[in-house]
Amino acid sequence: KGGPDTAEDIQSIDSCEYIWEAGVGFAQSPPLNYIHDLNRTELLKLLLTCFSEAMYLPPSSENNILNPWVTFFCSTDNRHALPLFTSLLNVVCAYDPVGY
Repeated sequence: KGGPDTAEDIQSIDSCEYIWEAGVGFAQSPPLNYIHDLNRTELLKLLLTCFSEAMYLPPSSENNILNPWVTFFCSTDNRHALPLFTSLLNVVCAYDPVGY
């Protein structure tokens, strides 16, 4: 299946078809693909860096400063938030510490 070619195509994507692992919201595991796993690892590193902004700020009495990355990814306007967080939940719950 090819990817979207234009901005209009991106808006029409059913993002639930991009859930990474079987579990909540998706009944079957997608086929294993090494390149997808590498890309997912890089995405997780990027999200961890973006969401950890507060660790790099000096302590202040103003605790009302919101992280724009967390605000965007948790926003109801972000239609990819549900598949992303569902994927993260499914990956964590499917982890097998004995024999991955």
